[in-house]
Amino acid sequence: MGLLISLGSTSLISNLVSGSVLIYTRAFRVGDLIKIDDISGRVIETTLLVTRVLTPTNVVVSIPNSQISSSSIENLSFSHRELNEPFIFQATVYLGYEVPWRTAYEALIQAARQTPGVAKSPEPFVMQCSLNEVYVTYLLSVYVDVHYFEDRALKELEISYSELYGSIRDCCAQAGIKIFAPSYEADPTNYGPVASLDAAQED
Repeated sequence: MGLLISLGSTSLISNLVSGSVLIYTRAFRVGDLIKIDDISGRVIETTLLVTRVLTPTNVVVSIPNSQISSSSIENLSFSHRELNEPFIFQATVYLGYEVPWRTAYEALIQAARQTPGVAKSPEPFVMQCSLNEVYVTYLLSVYVDVHYFEDRALKELEISYSELYGSIRDCCAQAGIKIFAPSYEADPTNYGPVASLDAAQED
């Protein structure tokens, strides 16, 4: 026991112990989509010393198991594999009070439905998170079709996330809904340099 305690202070033994714990606790397995601190990607190899993750930019990151054991692990695949529950994309959108909330819901849900990789069931849903001074904060949640991404490159997941935001902009534009910025203070078309330029041109 004294020898083990002495060796346990070394990084090698620390990684071995951490690797054994990760295997025992089933935190993730090869093929899972995970996020550890600022690193996200697909697990391609797990050893007693390191875990290798393939990022969306095709970079392989080797993470010491001792670092993983002291970090929070987000496993995007576990809920589907073990609980039969798909994970959820979420997008925060800021819309003005002049937009009826039912109209906002319809536009956001329509944007979710036309995004590749979004599950048809369960249905996407919208929540109003806060009532701010000049806009309302909406949170769009969509269930991801896990089977859609099974045989696709990891970057396809990020592309779908980007396309979700593109669909939100398109659907809001079609419905005549203006999207606010979270730090919105005034409409730049009515105030500031743009307005001054327009006024000068009219004169």
